[in-house]
Amino acid sequence: AQDFIKNLTDEDQVSVISFGNSSNKESILASNKEVSISAVRGLSLGTTSQNTNITAGLQSSIEELNSDKARPDSKKVIVLVTDGIPTEPVDKNIPDNPAISAQKMADEIKRLGVEIFTIGLGKDVSDGFLKSISTDDEHYYKAPTRDKLSSVYREISNGLCPKKPNVITVIYRPL
Repeated sequence: AQDFIKNLTDEDQVSVISFGNSSNKESILASNKEVSISAVRGLSLGTTSQNTNITAGLQSSIEELNSDKARPDSKKVIVLVTDGIPTEPVDKNIPDNPAISAQKMADEIKRLGVEIFTIGLGKDVSDGFLKSISTDDEHYYKAPTRDKLSSVYREISNGLCPKKPNVITVIYRPL
């Protein structure tokens, strides 16, 4: 994630939002890449038994992209890194609520014209689910190891158009 942020131009904006049981804005949307790089350095990235609230991560991302901090003329992009197995928010009356809720949020975001890239981190990711919440199948990447994650970030970075995108990096964080 740090290299991805470093490769952004000075005009690009980036924010880092982490999620586990809930979401947390680690850095606000801004052109100051050092703040976001520092936020990434302070995160623990991993797949553990912690909860995964993809809905909250996406909600915080779209709120930041729609805030007054975002340049209105910029392409809006979310890069979501997760094991792809949502476990929150729980609703005892709806057994699949974590996935249903994340899907609804992703659909709303895509309707607004925001591109969603998903990266499945780990070996036991839910490929089908992550493809369903990304913009399309080509916006889904699998990174079975952290080493592969760097090359995935490079590929996404190279594929983004030079319109100076606003980028939100959503990173799963264990609590």
